[in-house]
Amino acid sequence: MALTVEVGIFLATAISQQKSQFGYGFKLGTERLKNLLINLPMMTDNSNYPDFKFMKDYINSLPNGDLL
Repeated sequence: MALTVEVGIFLATAISQQKSQFGYGFKLGTERLKNLLINLPMMTDNSNYPDFKFMKDYINSLPNGDLL
């Protein structure tokens, strides 16, 4: 599945949820971003791939999600 606007919004939100790890003097730079672990929903068939369909469907199910 290709990266869609909905998946991008889901990923951006997942990354911003970890902002509490990066306080004053410990900013999220390029090097730290490379090592950041992002918790994503995984596919149920044990293929170790993120479930992009779930992410897209979740964003569309939110109030006003159809306006994206």
